[in-house]
Amino acid sequence: MSAFRRPALKDGSKVADWALVNGGKLGRDVWAVENSAGVAGVIKTARGIREPWPERFVYEVQVMGKLQHLPGVLQVVDRDPGSEPTWMVTERAVGLVDQLGAEPDFRTVVSAFADLAATLVEAAEFGEGIAHRDIKPPNLFYVRDRAVLGDFGLATGHLYKNLTMDGGKVGPANFAAPETLDWKPGTNPFPADVFSLAKSLWAVAASQTYPPQGPLLIRLSEVDLTKFGGEPTEHLARLLELATQTRPTSRPTMATIRDELRTWLDLYPPGSTPRPITRVSRVNIASVHDEFFSVRARELGGLGKVVDGAVHDLLDGCRDVWPGPTSLTDGGDAYLEPQLHLLSGGDPDWTPDSLITKKLIWNDLPSARLVATGVLVGEDDLRYYVSWQMRDPATLRWAVTWRDERRVQMRLPSDVAERRRLQVEIRNAMPSTPRPAARPTPELGGAIRGIAAAAGERERK
Repeated sequence: MSAFRRPALKDGSKVADWALVNGGKLGRDVWAVENSAGVAGVIKTARGIREPWPERFVYEVQVMGKLQHLPGVLQVVDRDPGSEPTWMVTERAVGLVDQLGAEPDFRTVVSAFADLAATLVEAAEFGEGIAHRDIKPPNLFYVRDRAVLGDFGLATGHLYKNLTMDGGKVGPANFAAPETLDWKPGTNPFPADVFSLAKSLWAVAASQTYPPQGPLLIRLSEVDLTKFGGEPTEHLARLLELATQTRPTSRPTMATIRDELRTWLDLYPPGSTPRPITRVSRVNIASVHDEFFSVRARELGGLGKVVDGAVHDLLDGCRDVWPGPTSLTDGGDAYLEPQLHLLSGGDPDWTPDSLITKKLIWNDLPSARLVATGVLVGEDDLRYYVSWQMRDPATLRWAVTWRDERRVQMRLPSDVAERRRLQVEIRNAMPSTPRPAARPTPELGGAIRGIAAAAGERERK
């Protein structure tokens, strides 16, 4: 690189057609400018004239030029025409934190980060793949009615020149992934972006300058986001925990982050995450199930409402992967049963070959039952097997009349969405049976109370 001449900028300075305005300086190496046509912009130069700053700045101009087709990247409106540019002007944008305010709406924060994740996916898929490597709230902006990424000075990809010293630190303090603290050639930069984006989401949502150190573990009270967005935030907690795992290979991809954030937005419409919340009200599950299964609920809602409530119990039972009792009640109408052969209902083609966890059988009528089984595929992957079964009055044998299976990663937004879809399909597939009597039998009533008690106990744990 030839001698790098950084523009000397001060109040009243002019670079090409750009003049400093309002005192000029916005931050280190960044000034507000305006051209003769009245277009507002921000001019940026290298941090210094000694290596590696000039080379990094030249590289940043080149990378941002390559990504100008992405609406989620800060747009370059002018630049030094030289082969080794010493300045560039970008559109005037507002810092994302400033745009969202001191107590941002949680859903608005998630929407902004879903857009940022989508931009990072597109950058990773462009050419040889570009990773940002410096994701933190000060490098996130708002312009053109959307969140955008700026400051690509540390960006790199699989085939891009490495401008980082071996063993050096890459990325922002408190937001940097562990592997970036001792950077080596060949370190995959894309999982590091996942880590930094998740940390940034937490910090912006919580209105904190810095996130907690280390992984955002669900069990830590200081990580809890419910006071900033209510119970819907709990369905993002596991996603943030996975995204900030110490081991890069344990983190989801940026595409998964994008998809899960979008799914969460579909689950929770605007206005569903009020802030501030001084106390999060937790509903007593036992009382909810009592309402679902009460005689009054049967009279008002019929079998369909009972089925809706039962589905929650069925799927919750499938998720109890720790060892537990094989029976919830002394009766035979509702119980946990780990024996796989009872699930198939006489259908040998519908038998999972993975590890069975638990099965909750609910009998509402003598001639029909709903069966669900959870099969743990990995540490978090769960497969639901659900069937409606009818008993032949002559042979008293059970036969499957409808079945479905879903694979989910537990406690993620997509898990919630799949369970909601599955609940609808289970109700739609409910066998045509006579309406049950308004008052359940003592045996069924006891089974229902046992289910509610077990669900309440799980909630208390």
